[in-house]
Amino acid sequence: MKHKQHVNFGMTLIEALIFSVLLSILITSSISYLYNIHISNTKLMDEVREAESGFIATTAIVLLAIGSLFFLAVTMSAVTLYADSIDHREMRIQRRLNENACVETRSLIMAKDYFFRDSIQLKDFGCDITR
Repeated sequence: MKHKQHVNFGMTLIEALIFSVLLSILITSSISYLYNIHISNTKLMDEVREAESGFIATTAIVLLAIGSLFFLAVTMSAVTLYADSIDHREMRIQRRLNENACVETRSLIMAKDYFFRDSIQLKDFGCDITR
């Protein structure tokens, strides 16, 4: 019986955190650069700076919030996948134990009654015993 290895092609939590931080820095830097170009091209530089002094701070807060939500989504996805893999592992173990119990019960019934010709359904193990 061959065992398949589980290969995970998803992102780890640290990769997601690094990605969200780098993306936030990149977008904030781009907006800051475009904002500075816009400011340098205007004739009323002082009035525009006073009117939009919180633009970069607001943009940074929004980007950090988006990065945090992205990190939360990746974290919850990883937790869900882990819980699902544990649940499937438990089901595989239970199925193997049920198969072993069914085979042993069949051996016991066949040894007890050599002329057994009927069919028995074992609901506890999820199997049918026939000759």
